[in-house]
Formats: sequence, C-alpha cells, structure tokens
Amino acid sequence: PGGVGPMTIACLLANTLTAACRANGLPEPEGLTA
Repeated sequence: PGGVGPMTIACLLANTLTAACRANGLPEPEGLTA
C-alpha cells in the first residue's frame, strides 16, 4: 500500500552509500541516518 515514498528512497540511498563505503574500505558518511 502507498508505494515508495521519499523517505524510503532516502533510506535506500543512504544504506547503499554506506554499504559502498564499507565495501571499499572508506569511512562511512555521517549525517545520513534517517
């Protein structure tokens, strides 16, 4: 129900970016937790 809202997209993008940083051994970006 409802579909994908902006907060859902923001969380997915933040999780993806954090995972990418971890995978590449980079420090995780701050200020992305919803």
